[in-house]
Amino acid sequence: GLLVEGEQLIVASWGTMTDGFATKIPGHMKTININTKKINSLGDKSAIGNLDGLESDGNGNYFVTDWMTGKLLYITAEGLSKTLVALEQGSADHTIIPEQKLIIIPMMLTNKLIAFKIK
Repeated sequence: GLLVEGEQLIVASWGTMTDGFATKIPGHMKTININTKKINSLGDKSAIGNLDGLESDGNGNYFVTDWMTGKLLYITAEGLSKTLVALEQGSADHTIIPEQKLIIIPMMLTNKLIAFKIK
């Protein structure tokens, strides 16, 4: 997942890949300064998951999907993560419709769209 916020590229990383989509070490959130190219991690670099979709909540935190576990995560600017909902494997790039307080998640392996109300 990639998202540009001001001078930062926010990256929801997959992790260190092995065979296929498997990872030796799951990924975490990173920031890249577009001007200086400096890379930083949100938080302490602890593994969070195989991160795919990434959207901002507009307050410096992020809604992120973990494709392998199917989780929808809420990750703070400090890199702390909380599982909001556990879905099936395959939750992918999602979108947020702020006016309706709605998040829509495509499920790649089951050809479904799932929608949730968010605060």
